[in-house]
Amino acid sequence: AENAKLERTKRALMEMERYYRSAVEAATGVAYELDLATGEFKFLSRQVYETVGFAAEDLTSSDVWTKHIHEDDRARAKDALTDCLAGQKSCFSRTYRFVCKDGQDLEVVELGGLITDEAGRASRISGIIIPACMLPKSLLATR
Repeated sequence: AENAKLERTKRALMEMERYYRSAVEAATGVAYELDLATGEFKFLSRQVYETVGFAAEDLTSSDVWTKHIHEDDRARAKDALTDCLAGQKSCFSRTYRFVCKDGQDLEVVELGGLITDEAGRASRISGIIIPACMLPKSLLATR
């Protein structure tokens, strides 16, 4: 009976993972999960290539990603994240230009939130990066 219960739980978890993956892959934008201890992306959705021209393997960490934020936007983008990490907010939004692999600037909106560990400490960030051109102009006008 215990083995049957474990098998049902395993199937349910696998089904939830399939549902989550299909939702992420259908989304417009780049979904990610970042480990705060290492600064490495634990997950970067396949849309990263379609969006900015880089393969996920090219953008392994937040440091590498930040180097591609337009230099005029980098400090402001960092401030939005710093406020969140300092505990002032549990989530953040920031808009910046990302320098794509082809050298073109792409204005993006990034929305993210902290994920805490069992002790309540921020351990990861989960978020999505959406090209601004994909968002309604009415939404962009309010930022």
